[in-house]
Amino acid sequence: MFAQEAYPLTPSFAREVRAEVEDNVRRVRHHPCVALWCGGSQVEQEGRSARQKADHIRLFEYLIPQALEEVDPDACYWPSSPSSGGGFDDPNGWDRGDMHAVGEDHRESGARYASAFGMESWPCLSTVETFTQPGDRNLSSYVMDRRQPSEESAARMAARLQKRFLWPKDFESALYAGQLLQAQEARRMAEGFRQNRGRCMGALYWHLNDCWPGASCSSIDYTGRWKALHYFARRFYTPVLLSCQEDLMGREGTERGLRFSVANETRAPRHVLVKWALRDQRSQVRREETIALTVPPLSSVWLDPIALPEANPRADFISYELWENGGRTSFATALFVPAKHYSFLAPGLACRVEEDEIVVTARAYAQGVEIQNAGEDLVLDDNYFDMLPGERRVKILRGEPRGLRVRSVYS
Repeated sequence: MFAQEAYPLTPSFAREVRAEVEDNVRRVRHHPCVALWCGGSQVEQEGRSARQKADHIRLFEYLIPQALEEVDPDACYWPSSPSSGGGFDDPNGWDRGDMHAVGEDHRESGARYASAFGMESWPCLSTVETFTQPGDRNLSSYVMDRRQPSEESAARMAARLQKRFLWPKDFESALYAGQLLQAQEARRMAEGFRQNRGRCMGALYWHLNDCWPGASCSSIDYTGRWKALHYFARRFYTPVLLSCQEDLMGREGTERGLRFSVANETRAPRHVLVKWALRDQRSQVRREETIALTVPPLSSVWLDPIALPEANPRADFISYELWENGGRTSFATALFVPAKHYSFLAPGLACRVEEDEIVVTARAYAQGVEIQNAGEDLVLDDNYFDMLPGERRVKILRGEPRGLRVRSVYS
């Protein structure tokens, strides 16, 4: 109920706070999803005067927990997010408590608990059309700027887009590229946090859904349409995750290589196979390997680094997949260079509908394959995925498969 501001604690306001805490906690305390109660969002990390700090400590470290003790005595309480436990003691520190990493890449920070991470993206064109006229549909227009969460957001999004992709050919392509960039950045960070399991014990991306249509860190936009991040989150939060430490793949002039990690968030050991391949532009295998390992419960295991001096950075890529109990549970790819520098072949993507499935076909390697209908309101069991030449079947969970289109980073 509290966010970012300083709250003068007058006697009347203290009574209002207590009443509001008691009312809201009684209303939802029985829900099993409640993990803990948090005093506020980003109220501890802002600059404060001595009086404001005194009021803050009375409010968030005495009044609210006292009210909670009376109405939900068995629940845990945390004074703010981020926080190191109260008292304005390094509230966004990496070494204890929780931290926020929104708009920044803290993958290597070793956060103890990342309670917010991610970056902004725009919703799809159909949602943008709900708050723009045709003349507004430019990333730098007045209306689009007014729908940014901050003055720095537009510049940050553009800089990251230019770093990863060729500049989009049109406005709609820019929306797609921005969503894919947001999802890829969140995946990198979530995988980095999970690779450091033991030091980092949790990571929540910011955030689920929007209170109005515009650019935001959400994975579901204001209209309920799923962004690329929502599909990526299902993959990077899978209980047993195979990830690739891409920053070992080498910049130009350095030795190329890679390293895999398997994180197991279940309470049982998992016996898995890691299959990886170095492939050329046409997806032909240049080198491959299968590695069998057992991952202990609640742990993250690193595999040995793999040197790949023979790799052609702009024409080769890595495919890697996890197998368990005779079936493939995940598939992904990695590049040695940013996508803008990779020599993609035209994938010749096409799709058809067979009962409750959409069948996507490709003639060449395709990254970030998006399937959409005319209204951009399809919900599928997977989307925004990478694929090799051949076909991929996805189930339709919601929406009508009319006016289908399919595209990838090559587009």
